[in-house]
Amino acid sequence: MQIEYEGEESTYIQDFEYNEDTNEFEEINPYNRQISSKTLSLKIKTKPTYSGSNVKSLNVTFEYTWNKMPKMRFSDELAVGWDSNFRMKDSSFKKKDKYNTLSTVGKIHSSESRPSDIGSYGVAWDADLPGYQTTAYISYGSGSFTLVPRKTTKKGSKITLYGKYAHKTGTGSISYNLGKVGISASGGSGYDKAAIQSTVTFK
Repeated sequence: MQIEYEGEESTYIQDFEYNEDTNEFEEINPYNRQISSKTLSLKIKTKPTYSGSNVKSLNVTFEYTWNKMPKMRFSDELAVGWDSNFRMKDSSFKKKDKYNTLSTVGKIHSSESRPSDIGSYGVAWDADLPGYQTTAYISYGSGSFTLVPRKTTKKGSKITLYGKYAHKTGTGSISYNLGKVGISASGGSGYDKAAIQSTVTFK
């Protein structure tokens, strides 16, 4: 079963299983919890371009918004993977992290034109959350890049994008394993997580 918690740090969903020996419900993997969509919003936006009936490129933007600021504010890790015969266009990546206070909207906290990791079927980067000295009440940002076909791709074909967010809650660093079979987070003593996917039909 799952129970949703709402507390000082964030709202998250925790899995439990029933132990017949103790007649109690016990937490499953308490250090890798699923973040509630009420706390963290994720969106994948896409914009394709064409040359006649051929797919020329696909612009991808992965957005996050912390609707409730988490207690732990380190550098989180985001990643996007794809399952089709595309690759990332050279020098097309960029990301920004912003936040709002009662007196400031859209304050840029960090920006970067290079990802933290890249592979044949995925790309990863850091989300730099604002510290307590900023009095931020909402934090948000995005990473964007352009995919281009490895070979001729016609209208009517599809691509599925997988977005993942790992929120650091302990010591150590978080990294993504980027592969054709998918993307997975690893490392660190603890992190919460959330994911989203989007299938695009070229037409």
